Amino acid sequence: MGKLYKTTIVIWSERDPRKMEIDQIAKEAVGGDFVCDKQDTVAVKSDAEGVPEGVLSFYNLLDDKTERKFFKRLSKAKVKKG
Repeated sequence: MGKLYKTTIVIWSERDPRKMEIDQIAKEAVGGDFVCDKQDTVAVKSDAEGVPEGVLSFYNLLDDKTERKFFKRLSKAKVKKG
C-alpha cells in the first residue's frame, strides 16, 4: 500500500466556529476574518492503524469485505450535527 498525508492546520478566530462547516472555516482562514497560524503534515502508510475507514474508502484502499462492512455500519449510523 502507498502513503497518505495527514495535515493538521491551526486556525484562530474571534467567532466560535463549532457550528460552521469545515469548508467555511477554511475559506475564512484564506480570505476572511480567521487566521491560519501553522500547519503540520506527516506521511502515513495507508495500511497503518488509526487511518479512518472513511479515508481508506475515499481513496479506494479498503478490501471488498471491509468496504461492505464500513458502508453497512455507515447506513445504520445516526447523523449527528454540531
